[in-house]
Amino acid sequence: MSLSERIKSLRRSIHMTQTQLAEALNISEQAVSRWETAQSAPDISILPELARLLGTSTDYLLTGKDNVRYVTVTPYDLCHDRNLSVRPKVDLPRTGYNNIEVPKTFPPRGMQKIENYEPLPVPYLRRPPKVIDISIGRQLFVDDFLIEKSTFIRQYHTPRRYPGNPIFFPETELELGRNGHVAMAAPFSDGVWYDGTDGKFKMWYQAGWFDGTAYAESDDGIHFVRPDFGIDGNRVIPVTNGEMRDSCAVVLNRYYEEDRPYKMFLYNRPGGGEILDSADGIAWEKRTNTGDLGDRSTIYYNPFRKKWVYSMRTDFGAAGSFRARSYMEADTLEDGASLNDHVYWTRADRLDPVHPEIGDRPTLYNLDCIAYESVLLGAFDLFLGPENNFGNATGIPKHTELHLGWSRDGFHFHRPEVRTPFLAPNRADPESWERGYIHSNNGICIINGDELWFYYTAFKGDTTRIHRPTQEDGMYANASTGLAILRRDGFASLNAMGYRASMTTRALWFHGEYLFVNADFRSGGLRAAILDEDGKQIPGYELENCVTMSENSTKYRLTWRDHATLSELSDTVIRLQFEGVNGQLYSFWISDHEDGRSHGCLAAGEVGKKGLWDE
Repeated sequence: MSLSERIKSLRRSIHMTQTQLAEALNISEQAVSRWETAQSAPDISILPELARLLGTSTDYLLTGKDNVRYVTVTPYDLCHDRNLSVRPKVDLPRTGYNNIEVPKTFPPRGMQKIENYEPLPVPYLRRPPKVIDISIGRQLFVDDFLIEKSTFIRQYHTPRRYPGNPIFFPETELELGRNGHVAMAAPFSDGVWYDGTDGKFKMWYQAGWFDGTAYAESDDGIHFVRPDFGIDGNRVIPVTNGEMRDSCAVVLNRYYEEDRPYKMFLYNRPGGGEILDSADGIAWEKRTNTGDLGDRSTIYYNPFRKKWVYSMRTDFGAAGSFRARSYMEADTLEDGASLNDHVYWTRADRLDPVHPEIGDRPTLYNLDCIAYESVLLGAFDLFLGPENNFGNATGIPKHTELHLGWSRDGFHFHRPEVRTPFLAPNRADPESWERGYIHSNNGICIINGDELWFYYTAFKGDTTRIHRPTQEDGMYANASTGLAILRRDGFASLNAMGYRASMTTRALWFHGEYLFVNADFRSGGLRAAILDEDGKQIPGYELENCVTMSENSTKYRLTWRDHATLSELSDTVIRLQFEGVNGQLYSFWISDHEDGRSHGCLAAGEVGKKGLWDE
């Protein structure tokens, strides 16, 4: 990361505008803009004060190499002085972007032993911060983090499948299986990303089971074409030296500028893990091998912590007897490749459903993660059985299903108490293209207008191919790619059906002017009030003065009769009260722009936008 990128990244991380930074340094806003676009550099005399304002050191600004980390401003301490500039106070405790206190030792150690099958605790839900910073991203109702009291009823939602599924399936000689390999044309994590620099949906996938990595692209996200690169069609990474390609994970890093934004983790049998990168996603260069880890491991970038993370398969007991995950984070993938400092992370628990016909205890087969708006979204791929010997003897795929979880500190995930699968296979139908072995892709979802598009993998199997080697095994045959669609922010809603419901948030700090909601109240109405820190209504912002929303919109701006904006309340502590009848509330956020940009993260991209921040 260059000096200009570090300045921009640190400024954004503390929610400081270019104008505020310029005023604090007594320079022009144009000068700050020129620093951040690498047109000029700060004078050396200004560096100490610049570093102090950004909560870091001059060494880190210049080289990016020291151990000083920025400290997010605590909004509670800022709110009492309306004239106080939004800047970090380096003597405050370390907090995350949402004001959750970060442990001195991170990642935390001491995940409960596997013999304890209880759901893992989520500390920030047990002890939420006194004031929550909502400056980054849309605020989702996937848990009770934001809620002080409520009479709404929460509902978790599942996606609808695209009626033309599968949208991508084995067709080429490579995908149909060479040398006896079974057919596959789908991600095995791999990745489906939207690249705003050229307006393409880009998919990396496994072409032929345990064969090479191929690439396809699309203008509309439905119809994918396979470019011909000459030697082997659309394959970008062949298998070599008698190895077999297993799991893979691709990240298109548009969080900050770099020459080689495409990152890949690749697991080969028997070679193990390796890290590659690319300038264009086509020509890849190996950077390093990784330390020991299980085959179904992946990588992702956490922009909230500015860390690269290895999501590592970890087996307890005999191999495969109880699959779980370990966690390793580092500033770069190369820095963390040794995996020497990994910690146990997460697993299945007693709330995960047992398949009634299989009867095996669920285990965590894989965990892909992506930053979405203000949370880290996790795709928990649960393995419900049966073990490989059954599939090898029958050609029926394993039963895996996708469940979702959400993290606000980058480590601890909340999952619903009622574990309805987000996507489950159709095991009962032997002709179904998705009979089993469902997997997420490493990008998880793409924002397309008012919808989230989830590309997923499923296997049909082949009952005529039994008692074969792994690469020829019928239970791994005929893998294709499907699409599932969910409302934007539509993981969970607060419902008021047939009665008038009310919800009051915890104390919130915000920077902005415009209150937006994602809600469907076309059959009723939604209003909001602004309360002070003690829960008293602020004059002019009462419920009765709010213009009622009576429509369905994923981005609707609420106003009050005498107040079109919240500008006079910006940078203070407030509470929000929502009152609704006959409708569903999915999210809210306060923006500093009338267009409703949230400054949150955009998962694997948003159609029409170049980067991965909503700016």
